Amino acid sequence: MKTLCITGAIPSQIDLIASIFEQAGMSPAQDTNKDPIFNIHDWHDHVLTNIPVNTGTQQHSQEPGRLWEQLASEIFIANLNSPLWGWADTNSTWLLDYWTHFDPNIRFVLACTSPEQMLAEAVRNSPSDISADAVLQSWKTIHQTLLRFHLRHPDRSILIMADEGLSMPSHLIDAGNERWHLQCAPLENDAFKKPDTNEVALFIGQQIYNDQPQINSLSHEIAASIIHLGPTTKSMTVSIDIAIGALQSLQEKAALALKQSDQLHTLNEANQALTQDRDKLEIQNEALESELQSAKDQLQSQAQEFKTQLDNQTQENELLLLQLHQVQEELESLFIKSKEQTTAFDQQAKELQKLNQAHQSLLNEKSQLEALSKSYASERDKLAAQSKAAQSELQNLKDQLQSQAQENELLLLQLHQVQEELEHYFLQHQEAQNQLQTHDKRWQRILQRHPDYCDYETLECSITNQDTVAWRFTRLNVAGRYFDRLEFETLIEAGVAGFNFKRQPDNSSNLTRWPASAEQNDQITVIPVGDNSNAAIRTAILRELAASDWNVIRLLPSVLTEHLTNHLDITPIDKALAKTLCSSLKRLQDLFDQIRSRLRFDNITIKREQVNPDYEHLWFDINNLSFNDRQYPEFQFRLSCAIARPDHFGEHPKLEFPESTGPNPLQTWFAESYDDFGPKLELRFAPPQALDINVWNQLGPSDQSFILALINLLPTILLTLRTNQAQISRSWDDWLAMIKAMLPIIKQQATPVAALSIESPLTVQQTGTTEPTPKRQSQTKAQARSPRTNK
Repeated sequence: MKTLCITGAIPSQIDLIASIFEQAGMSPAQDTNKDPIFNIHDWHDHVLTNIPVNTGTQQHSQEPGRLWEQLASEIFIANLNSPLWGWADTNSTWLLDYWTHFDPNIRFVLACTSPEQMLAEAVRNSPSDISADAVLQSWKTIHQTLLRFHLRHPDRSILIMADEGLSMPSHLIDAGNERWHLQCAPLENDAFKKPDTNEVALFIGQQIYNDQPQINSLSHEIAASIIHLGPTTKSMTVSIDIAIGALQSLQEKAALALKQSDQLHTLNEANQALTQDRDKLEIQNEALESELQSAKDQLQSQAQEFKTQLDNQTQENELLLLQLHQVQEELESLFIKSKEQTTAFDQQAKELQKLNQAHQSLLNEKSQLEALSKSYASERDKLAAQSKAAQSELQNLKDQLQSQAQENELLLLQLHQVQEELEHYFLQHQEAQNQLQTHDKRWQRILQRHPDYCDYETLECSITNQDTVAWRFTRLNVAGRYFDRLEFETLIEAGVAGFNFKRQPDNSSNLTRWPASAEQNDQITVIPVGDNSNAAIRTAILRELAASDWNVIRLLPSVLTEHLTNHLDITPIDKALAKTLCSSLKRLQDLFDQIRSRLRFDNITIKREQVNPDYEHLWFDINNLSFNDRQYPEFQFRLSCAIARPDHFGEHPKLEFPESTGPNPLQTWFAESYDDFGPKLELRFAPPQALDINVWNQLGPSDQSFILALINLLPTILLTLRTNQAQISRSWDDWLAMIKAMLPIIKQQATPVAALSIESPLTVQQTGTTEPTPKRQSQTKAQARSPRTNK
């Protein structure tokens, strides 16, 4: 039976090393079979708690004692049937000498770690309460103990770097088998999950360690004594780019927290609505209690009144019965006297007849009183039954009110709990927002200082054809944009590199806006060379690229060149192709630099369409306009036509530039006229060759170049809107025909410099070379004043 003791400085590392040996056949340490149940980790905790240990000299003031030795023996007995078992515990570092003498079959795996990782672990666990001196002193103490023990017992211990053992688990198992004949089985899976690396914490640890050179000597001693499981690798370092990537990950987490905060806000609104419903229910309960109390009082009052009437009627009935008894006694007396005094009978016959009539009347009255008494008794029974039913209903209402009150109390308690949770999440949301704002400000400062900054996680490439290479970036930050994945191909024509971008089946792509001229194509080629068969479409694609897409594409040649130059050893491209590709990318970069001043935009929408009998306009809203390397977040203008005659659209086109509240690319803008929307600069045309030259001459050269570029871009703008299925009253063809009539007028009136700046920057020739095309200047001096219609 053999036993492994695995110890080191960081618990997560030695636990993973123990899992490697367990997969290779080592059994984990079993608990004792006797009460109380005790395991090896409890044993270490109790021993180090009850026995003083001088961690400065790694010496015990006394042995653990016979009780702890007996408990250790019971643990070893519980594992007696395991041919190979072991444990991993950082506390074993201070008891190495004890375990050495306890059992000669124990072997020790001593896992070292670098000071930078130790500092990074401390930063990650307690970033607000860390003492660099204390951490480094702890590292020094632990590793002096490990190194000293290994030097005294080299046959029973192996000293390794924890990172190296985790990255090469099979080599670690081989080292144990070779040195101690452990007979561990080969690993079925050579991939083990490593502890999560906090790049920011590791970067901070590196910076702190760089300021602590006093422990370098111990690091060198450990480096000279450790067993290398494979080829020697450099220690892991974290660059500023990796740290920035970690900060970006924090931004994503902050965005997720922001989303959760929105959900909590919705829940808060629902709770407020529930509170309002509860208040309404309490008001209804109070009104119901008041109605029930009023009904109860009314029933009690009616019952008391009926009882009083019944008592009075009963007294009257008793008095009448008493009178009847007296009359009967008198009649009996008279009847006896009538027999004795027959002579007096005749005299009193009339009186007797009257008395009989009175008696009959009294009997009738008695019958009526008895019937009335029965009626009163029936009414009394009905009233008693109604009172009993009312009391029962009242008791039910009381029970319902009591149940409702309990439900209200429970609901109020739940509302208080939800409110506490909302306050907690609100504070988390505020903290996340503050962190997000801090990271955003830091990121914007980095981009301002390094406008060509590019960062990515991975870059993979593969050869798909003779000169065609497929590229795939992951987590790419370039030109202020972020791509989770960016895929494209590079090709070479006439010594110039180009890019192929593909559109997915769901019409999605990595581009902000797919060029309108290639709407029917699922692939576009971005390259400033071509032949007669593809020159037109490639020129159109270059002209229609969105501003954000162009900023990304023009930086790709330098990024790929840098990768081919510095990482050719890990790139599946031979040196000859890499050299050819680098030179073609350099030429592409030179050609891209010649066309950087072109007018471009990201997205466009129709803000408003106005249709009058004598006037029509389309009001455009452009997002992220770019001209002469300047960015304008928003720009608006109107393309209009004054209709002097019915059914003659396009005779008097105009460009209208309303007053801007933000940055304006028209630096010499002035209020030339006014309409219902305020001041505007209006430039009027009158085909076939007239232009409002007075307004044109008041504009500066830069503004003239901008207007020329805008007019040249108008067909692309309308085609983009038509592709996006924007709805307007008039046919798109009518507006395109009007623009077609405007183009030759503005080109004739423009100065040579302004005209050249807006002409298509490249002429694609048969041979594939490119060169600027000069612009003819018209000698026309005609002035045009089209009808002015202020709408």
